[in-house]
Amino acid sequence: MAKKRVTPVTSPSLSDPGFENAFSIGFWPKGERGIPHIPPENWAEECERSEAEESEWWSGPSVSSQLVVELPFWLMVPEGRISLAYKNTNLKASVHHNFAEVSNGPSSLPSRCNVVFVGEAEGASKLPETHVPSGMPVYRPMKTVVASEVEVLADCFEAWNTRADVAVDDRPGIRRMNRVMKYLETLAWAHIPFANRLITSYRSTSHDPFAFEVSEWDVPVWYAIQDNKVVWIGLMPYWSDDFFPEVWSTTGRDPFVATSLDEVQAQAETDVAPGKLELLDALSLMYRGRYGDAVRSVITAIEVALEFQIRNVLAQKGHTDEQIEQETEKTRDSFFDRLQRYEHLSQRRVPGPILHCVPYINGIRLRSELDQTRRLRHKIVHEGNRVDLFERGPILRAFETMSWLFEWLTGEDEHGPEGDRNYTFFSTLRGQPRLPFEYVETGVRVHPELIPKADESIVTADELIHRQYLRTTECESSDLDLCVRMSFEFIGIDCEEGPPEPLDRSELAERYVIRYSNRTAIVFCLEADGLIDVATTEAVVARVADQRQVSDSPVHALVIVHHQRQSSKKSRLIEDAIPDNVQRVFEREQLTTMTALDLQLLARAVDEKKCQAELARDMLFLPGRQGIAPPGFECAGIVRKYYPAHSAASIELSADKVIRRGDTIIYRLTDVFFDETITSIEIDGEKVEEACGPCRAGVKTALTKDYLWRGQRVYIRT
Repeated sequence: MAKKRVTPVTSPSLSDPGFENAFSIGFWPKGERGIPHIPPENWAEECERSEAEESEWWSGPSVSSQLVVELPFWLMVPEGRISLAYKNTNLKASVHHNFAEVSNGPSSLPSRCNVVFVGEAEGASKLPETHVPSGMPVYRPMKTVVASEVEVLADCFEAWNTRADVAVDDRPGIRRMNRVMKYLETLAWAHIPFANRLITSYRSTSHDPFAFEVSEWDVPVWYAIQDNKVVWIGLMPYWSDDFFPEVWSTTGRDPFVATSLDEVQAQAETDVAPGKLELLDALSLMYRGRYGDAVRSVITAIEVALEFQIRNVLAQKGHTDEQIEQETEKTRDSFFDRLQRYEHLSQRRVPGPILHCVPYINGIRLRSELDQTRRLRHKIVHEGNRVDLFERGPILRAFETMSWLFEWLTGEDEHGPEGDRNYTFFSTLRGQPRLPFEYVETGVRVHPELIPKADESIVTADELIHRQYLRTTECESSDLDLCVRMSFEFIGIDCEEGPPEPLDRSELAERYVIRYSNRTAIVFCLEADGLIDVATTEAVVARVADQRQVSDSPVHALVIVHHQRQSSKKSRLIEDAIPDNVQRVFEREQLTTMTALDLQLLARAVDEKKCQAELARDMLFLPGRQGIAPPGFECAGIVRKYYPAHSAASIELSADKVIRRGDTIIYRLTDVFFDETITSIEIDGEKVEEACGPCRAGVKTALTKDYLWRGQRVYIRT
């Protein structure tokens, strides 16, 4: 849940750059955390060694084994074998009621990680002394146990039995144990659906009210067993720790404090905000793997919060209780009508598109996320759809986006990198499958982790966001709102949501409000499959006039036009993108106009340091058509022809325009302003130091014919 944190964290050291090291999950030899760092000069060698170890380990032999899990209830059926199917995999399993655990005493730990035997109770009483090193066996009878017949890589058992011998500087040994743990955890996760197949079949024939479908929360401990060799498998780190949660920091081990007693006391003395308990229920249900219930709860939280907020706004406007009841009754059966009514009453627009450093979050619209989550809730509630155990990703997205919407409704509009630290910590305690796997006819097949090769390039988040930004003006993935919002971010302009959309023509709403250096402008985003028409232009002008009448300060407007959006970028008009008759209407009212491509090229020029950001920001407040050329540059002429044999462009210079060797010139390409330094100028085959228009001059260029066309404008610095 993304919100501003007010609780002091456990230790200041948790804010250090190495904070993520406190949440490492896996095998640590002899309880140590101080594993020596690998010197950078040894990285390549260590990577090669690790890859060789991976290849050898995964090609090792498998042995027939049992994957055993204890259910948290009794299946009141006779013991015996049963066939279970999930997807295209058929599995043989057996049901047992007389199994027992033996732990290496003096106590049986809640995590069960000291279990040395799982099997028939009679066998537990006949264990040799060498099987229990402490000499103090602790017996525990088990409820119903399901044992599945599986193939397990043989080294899992050998590695587990020798784990105590792994030294802190034994990197191959540590990697081996972590590999075993990830492999077995994934194998156990993949078998939960088979257990649920057995449970649901039992429930439907017995009507037993005590049995229920399980998730990793209900069955966090599994065992791999082969010839009395037992390997403990923990699926959830939360259940795998036998003591109060701690984190490793630069000062050692510190208890993790999620909140203070003072804050708990303060909350105990007041009521929880309407809808918040339902939101917290959704979070808990999601962590317990009860995804359908989580979706129901998170939508209920939004509905409760919205009703409270709309009643609160009406009360603030002086409505009586009777009037508030009448008003809310009008939208009782139409949630989105109620949401729209709240937007207009509060003059707050549901946020979106959201900007974020994570590519798949960047561009999210909370309204569309709300619609998708409500549709999912409808399928769950009214169509009986059951959410699969492995669909955590979509459910996590639904919860987090609805959490952001809840925070917006309640006035806590904070999300992003400054989110709640507790949420990060609790996420590490949940666990998840660690390796890829698939269901084949013969069983579950776990695959090695996909590790990029040394010669493979890794795409960074910045590169993914850059690609996403360029796609916002493509005909196949047009997204004007996101394009404009991201452009303002690159240029460095403060941008916030505009007022709610009008009920008649939503495209005429002020989409954003921007501010810079004591100047404010409302922003319109207009889209057209062709070119913008005069009727739409006049409507925008009328909207601006209305705003000017009610405003105490001057109102400036910036109109972004996404023209010919169904055509490829290269085929769209540039200078004539906004027709003259349309432009005259805008100029009459002193409005700034740009095309989406103008704005995108301007933002890229700022981001790539090709023009000064201050000039670009000023341009957004200058009346008239802007953005054809980058700020600080003017048109010097046009391209007449390209000569591939000489890698040169023939430029027809305009009157009184001068270019010199060493000058920087800019070509406007489809996606970017391309700048280069003039290294050679020729006129009529003679090399010269400068050329003065009107004339034709040949200029060396790094561009090819694909990027130059007749009539293309060339710009020089003013």
